[in-house]
Amino acid sequence: MENNGSLTLLKGHFTPDEAREVLINLFQAKVSFHQMKHFSSLERTGREDHVAKERILELKESMRRIREMVAQAEASGMMMSISSTVEVDIVDAQERTVQEGTASK
Repeated sequence: MENNGSLTLLKGHFTPDEAREVLINLFQAKVSFHQMKHFSSLERTGREDHVAKERILELKESMRRIREMVAQAEASGMMMSISSTVEVDIVDAQERTVQEGTASK
């Protein structure tokens, strides 16, 4: 079994409506993940998860930019080409503590 891999998440041409739906849903799922992570930290430890809070802001900014790009494509009657690859590596569990700020982005 391989310890890493490249997985194609998105690849193709989309209408602006399709692009909006796919991308906003993906980004919203990540926002929800980080919101639950933050809430869980508050409940378990009484402390905020600052990494999750920062990531939520970043993701919301990305969603704003997506809406702008979709509006631009709609206004010009264009399609949108989207490609996204996910890189997965299996790493030693101790590396997470070293990279805690980037482990769940």
